[in-house]
Amino acid sequence: MSHDSEIALLLHMARPLLTEDDLDTAGDLLGAEGGRFEWAFVIDQAYRHHVLPLIGRNLLRYRAHAGLGGMGGFLYEELFANAYHANQARNEALARELVTILYEMDRRSVRPVIRKGAVLGHEVYRDIGVRRSFDIDLMVEPDEVAVVEEVLAALGYAEGNLSPNRRVVEPRNRRTAVFWAMRVPSRQFCRATSERFVNTFTVDLCLNQFLPGAGYDLPAAGLADRTRPVSLFGAPARAFTHEETVIDLTTHLFKEATSFHYIRLANDLALSKFLDIATYAATQPVDWSMVAERADSYGVRKPVYFALYYTDLVYPGTVPADVLGQFRVPDMTYLREIGHVDKDVRTWRGDFMARLFDTGRAAELPPARVPV
Repeated sequence: MSHDSEIALLLHMARPLLTEDDLDTAGDLLGAEGGRFEWAFVIDQAYRHHVLPLIGRNLLRYRAHAGLGGMGGFLYEELFANAYHANQARNEALARELVTILYEMDRRSVRPVIRKGAVLGHEVYRDIGVRRSFDIDLMVEPDEVAVVEEVLAALGYAEGNLSPNRRVVEPRNRRTAVFWAMRVPSRQFCRATSERFVNTFTVDLCLNQFLPGAGYDLPAAGLADRTRPVSLFGAPARAFTHEETVIDLTTHLFKEATSFHYIRLANDLALSKFLDIATYAATQPVDWSMVAERADSYGVRKPVYFALYYTDLVYPGTVPADVLGQFRVPDMTYLREIGHVDKDVRTWRGDFMARLFDTGRAAELPPARVPV
């Protein structure tokens, strides 16, 4: 069954700010479909794409749901409201934890680079409740990693997985530990918490922005020339420059969109990642010539173009045409390829937008040889 109307609503509502055209389109879609509109599909896809809190906020703020449901009211109004408010409480807890970590690291003369969620929520979305964040993403110079380990250990963090009763962090089994050591370019530290809607605080310490064997290499180094000082929730920190943020967001999207591991986790394609790039490109003072210069110096033009190309496909017009032209590469066949890092290159067929909302993408892959 086609879900064109539901997908169109998702694309128009999953934006930080809605225009009159967005609202008119949403009204037309809902009015035309009447009682046939499949809210279960919208809710499922919004959750999978990590935009349920944002869509919930927008439905309520812009009264896009007004008139739905007749005398009984809109059936899912409370669900959408709860998704937004629960995420707001969750992100507030993450912010408090981040401040604690930053102050403890500052005492040891380490000022980490804060990536993605906290910075985007603070500077771009400007609403702590709309962007779904899963962990605290940090990056430091290689010689600062040992200090970060000590600080996090003193705060109750450990590497491993939360136990079934969610009270302690258990070491990974040998097979998984070997997989992480060989294939995951980050260190992940967890601690249990009783904070509402959080369950686990997770700190992801990025050591390289690409997976081993990807053919690209962008390690955590030389950060003084790649970052700027910021204040997050009153605490001193660092964030990437605007140009480096674009490279960070685009290479992150490429990494997960083309790896079997992330496809199996259903975390390869998500509206939230395209929205991050689209919103950043539309709202921040990015020097695109500098982005191109940095991308070429790192040898990552193709991953950056991959993410910009598909971002403009999902959110048309958000990446300026001259910027797309600036990054375009001669051979574009790689835009449909997955599995380079897995040494099993495959080309997917069909329409990208259909693939974006296809929950069965992992069926095209060979059986997993490592722990998912």
